[in-house]
Amino acid sequence: MSNFDNNILKRNIRILMENDGMTQSELSKLTGMSQPNVSKALNESDKKQFTLEQICIIADHFNVSVDALLERKTIELTQSPRDICAFIALLLKSKVIRSTHITVEEETYHQTHDPYGNLCGYSPDRNENGYTAFYFSNYNLIWSPDFHEFEILSDLARQEGNFNDTNAKINLFIKKYLEIFKIYDKGELPQDAYDIVLNNYLSEL
Repeated sequence: MSNFDNNILKRNIRILMENDGMTQSELSKLTGMSQPNVSKALNESDKKQFTLEQICIIADHFNVSVDALLERKTIELTQSPRDICAFIALLLKSKVIRSTHITVEEETYHQTHDPYGNLCGYSPDRNENGYTAFYFSNYNLIWSPDFHEFEILSDLARQEGNFNDTNAKINLFIKKYLEIFKIYDKGELPQDAYDIVLNNYLSEL
């Protein structure tokens, strides 16, 4: 546990405590530490540290991962077109997502030139552009040309309908995440708070 920033851990625990209304006395009971030691462990100027077991207890209590508390970096998807497209293909093949066509009105800029062909600026315009959008349906596909009606009804009876609970959870996450991301994207939410909220939402899945 030596390869991490202890001050980041202390700060994240303080944020979680503040958001939850937890006192140092309550954290003392939770971790089995004396209250003076809890106070020291939360103080960035003090060398006192929480043990690994205590960190796990705190993470479980607040329903976050230890990685979130320590802000340890996980593997991130690169932005290369190949990796993104391979990921989309995998989701489509596994039938996790579906696709549809959407039209979006966007602001576009086009080069403008003087009579001599020299670039002199950009002209703004608004255009409706067509795209392929992907979505997580809350309902499983039932119909198939290989199925007979009684097989479809039998499947529905076993599943209590075709509601997809997994995708419903994903859609709820997306809705909640986009609300917090808009605040973060405007610079109105610190990185550490954003990371904690995101990991809270992920831990609910």
